Amino acid sequence: MPPTTNTDGSPLTNLESYRIYFNTVGSPCPGGLSVTVKATAVGRTPDGRVSVILSNFVVGQIYHVALTAVNSKGTESACSETTSARARRDDRK
Repeated sequence: MPPTTNTDGSPLTNLESYRIYFNTVGSPCPGGLSVTVKATAVGRTPDGRVSVILSNFVVGQIYHVALTAVNSKGTESACSETTSARARRDDRK
């Protein structure tokens, strides 16, 4: 689930983007490599989860991923829980 509060505990309002952190070793957030995606470009599942496809990873490598939400003032939320998965080839092309 995406974060709903800022790091100071205040409610996250005016959602602008998500910062997606990733790493091959340990917890990626904060401080790992990251990409920023506009909130309007991110898919959401019916239960509220964020859905993004990351590319250019090494197939077979395990990546650890977490995200933060960033509001229009640039305030970043705390990190979400980290999830891990093995990179796979995208056969949709």
